Amino acid sequence: MSTASAFVSESFPTSISVVEEPSAYGGPDFAPVTPKPISQQVVDTRAAGRAIAARVSETERSELLKQRATLLRKQMTQELSVGEARRLTYVRWSLERVEDAKYGPALDTLEDLVSQYRHCKNELLMLHSNLKARLPGKKK
Repeated sequence: MSTASAFVSESFPTSISVVEEPSAYGGPDFAPVTPKPISQQVVDTRAAGRAIAARVSETERSELLKQRATLLRKQMTQELSVGEARRLTYVRWSLERVEDAKYGPALDTLEDLVSQYRHCKNELLMLHSNLKARLPGKKK
């Protein structure tokens, strides 16, 4: 894990919920509840799966792509047998695992950044709402 992704995952919540609490000013205040981080077991399992999938050689990946193409061509012309349909499902799943091993960590980092952005947006919206409610003058 890179320093940047370690910083992101350890420093910022992956999800946040909001609880409405009464305020001394008569309006609701929004207090963030401690986020529920992804369990270490989930992180470890994901990393182990990616490590295993990353061991697939380019030859094996090419073979999986050929099998998928063959089965898809056959599916277009006739109905696949139960065994062939199961094989197609397995081949697709295997290719998804290989792709996840290659791109998954970058997508996880992107997902963390999007989560941080959404959290910041929600905090700014709550601040705006609280300021608007407390300022004298027109209220819409």
